[in-house]
Amino acid sequence: MGTFKRRGTELTIVAGDIHLGELAMSDLVLNVLATFAEFEREIIGERLRDARAALRSRGIRNAGRVPFGYSSDPLSHQLVVQPAEAPVVKRMFEMAAAGAPPSAIATWINAQGENDRRILDGRQPWSPKAVLRVLNNRVYLGRMGAVADAHDAIVDEQLFMKARAAVDERRTRTPSRRMQREGDLFLLRRLLRCIHCDRLMTTSSSRVLPEAPMGPKPPKVAPPPRYYRCRGQPSCRGTQVSAEDIEQHVLAWLRKPTGDISPEALTVLTSYAPLWEVLFPETVRRAVAQLVWEVRWDGLRNDFTVVLDETAIAEAHASITRREEERANRPKPRRRKRKRARPR
Repeated sequence: MGTFKRRGTELTIVAGDIHLGELAMSDLVLNVLATFAEFEREIIGERLRDARAALRSRGIRNAGRVPFGYSSDPLSHQLVVQPAEAPVVKRMFEMAAAGAPPSAIATWINAQGENDRRILDGRQPWSPKAVLRVLNNRVYLGRMGAVADAHDAIVDEQLFMKARAAVDERRTRTPSRRMQREGDLFLLRRLLRCIHCDRLMTTSSSRVLPEAPMGPKPPKVAPPPRYYRCRGQPSCRGTQVSAEDIEQHVLAWLRKPTGDISPEALTVLTSYAPLWEVLFPETVRRAVAQLVWEVRWDGLRNDFTVVLDETAIAEAHASITRREEERANRPKPRRRKRKRARPR
């Protein structure tokens, strides 16, 4: 409305024929209409989320990307086996079970797509990572989350487990946590874990920025809202928490830890307490990544639990103890006696 008024544009509500002018009553009517519109939108959103959660609990698909090998039924939106792609998917599992690496499977699929365009169907060339996503997807067993026989399966349980075992055997090392990137906006990236499905929560950021106010001063653009979302089991999907809120709560806990915590950890966190407010953001991220092993988020109770890294706590406590011993054993400097001035 402020932008419209500065541009000399009048706004008229067609439904109800309410003309909004410069009077205070006009602003009141506009605010009331906007409040009811927002309330109605939120009610519709809640009903849609409840309906989707109910469908997921019953193993009924309602939205999402259609996996390779299936197509979506136009009426029921359920997964239907694609005749041209299903044999390729089954062959992928057979090659993986025989010991073929994902790169060889991706090369084979791309070669098949050159002969039969229906296999790729406008998709990008396959990569080893895309092959691993297929081999890890239990949708091909006919499962939709925790519900079995939700749709027709492409592979059986024995072939699926054999392919998964072959992929696990090819690993040369156990998966480890990666260090956070420089300038990362998310403090708890690869640290926040859903307590119900035991999966790491992914980061999400809205790219829609609020409109900057007009005027001679440079506008202060607010940062886009950030979230941590769980994309695990169907019962957990849709669970999200504000990144700013959970990060502030975790930092507040690190300043004043509560609950069952060892004396060594309490000593280390107490030594860090006066530093959190003065450290640079990158230093804060490195300290959190070093001290915290993971943060377990309970979306139902809206609560979290911080799990500290025992190895890092032990090293930090040993360093603090060593500094205190060196300080205690350090010889005290002698004080020089001041000579009294003789009276003249």
